Amino acid sequence: MIDRYSGDSTFLYELARDSDVTELVAYLKRSDSPAIRARAAELLGDFSSLPQQDQVEELRRELIDTAINDDHEEVRAMAIDALYRHGQESLERLIDRLSEHDLSDAPDWVIAETLASWLESDRAEFRLVAATALGDLGDVTVVPDLIGLFSDPDARVRMRAVRSVGQIGDPRAIDPLRKRLTDRRTMVQREAAYALANMDDERALEALVPVARADDEGLRQIAVEALGRFTNLKPLIVLVHALQDHSPAVKRTAAVALIELFADAPTDAGKEMRATIADQLERADSVEVVPPLLDVLDQTDRPHIRRNTLWLLARVTDEKREPTVTDHLIDHLDDADETCRQLAVSGLKLLDERLDDTEIEKQLRLYVQHERGSEQSREQAEQLIEEISPDIKNELESQSIDYTYVRDPADYTQKKRQGEEWDG
Repeated sequence: MIDRYSGDSTFLYELARDSDVTELVAYLKRSDSPAIRARAAELLGDFSSLPQQDQVEELRRELIDTAINDDHEEVRAMAIDALYRHGQESLERLIDRLSEHDLSDAPDWVIAETLASWLESDRAEFRLVAATALGDLGDVTVVPDLIGLFSDPDARVRMRAVRSVGQIGDPRAIDPLRKRLTDRRTMVQREAAYALANMDDERALEALVPVARADDEGLRQIAVEALGRFTNLKPLIVLVHALQDHSPAVKRTAAVALIELFADAPTDAGKEMRATIADQLERADSVEVVPPLLDVLDQTDRPHIRRNTLWLLARVTDEKREPTVTDHLIDHLDDADETCRQLAVSGLKLLDERLDDTEIEKQLRLYVQHERGSEQSREQAEQLIEEISPDIKNELESQSIDYTYVRDPADYTQKKRQGEEWDG
């Protein structure tokens, strides 16, 4: 294509403004001017979303082809940058194409510029691709080269190098990764936290302890989640403190981490660890402890998490939270997991012993009366009533107590106003 506009690429902005992707791709493929091809590639990076998905796919194929085959460095760099803005998948597709390239018939620049030499490139885009590709290769011998990129002036390169080291998981990177936890860019800090969290090394986990109090919510959540993988009580106080975090997401993550720490305690020290964790939670304010545990119980589909949450709830609940916790324990009389059902039973008995009131018996009887759960769970509730207080039925009947069980008080008010009969 002979360009009427020579090196002047301002007309491309009009094409971009009009979303004329087809024409922009034409200039990317056929323009004689490297400056125009580079500008077209740059502008095409803004079109990661188009009404027609097949048009997006074609655009990405053209950018990948340009990044590999264009004979001008700046054009290749702009094509890589555009693919980066199209997302991780697009960049990975470029790397896959590079790894599949047959060097015998590849362009000269592909043969000359190996991934190792790309790490030294003046172009941040080439260093970016090299850092990403080396992580995919998973070769521990490249870890020192990747660590060298931790101080790269381009934050994208630092982030990719940190991510790749995390993929490889070499413990030599723990101290360099620790330093990236204070990087000036949050995205690099988060990748460093992820990388440390994914390493099977207690030193890496210890590096995350102070991060659990970072200003950034995402960093706190990453750190708190990882601390649940400890095999000792080092992070216990930090995790209990995280239950008071102002972020609901961090609170829930802290609750899960505590349960993981509790559940995965090693056999030889497990009993002592569990007792210590339960003691710390009992000492904490139930207003902070109980709600995130209930959230975990409601949302998890992992039986071992439910089991340990049920066990803990019966031990950390006070009078203020007892009705809500009792309701959840009763619901789990019908749990699909037999162990959870047994823990719900033992938890209800323990609550009755600890708090010594009639609320549990009343809720159990109402569970039966309103035919909640399965027939088997209602039979279990009746058996519990007999064990806890066999005289509760007579008490309710003799005193003609109108004890109506409702989950939402507004429902009770509405039905009373409508004059409907309740089976209280």
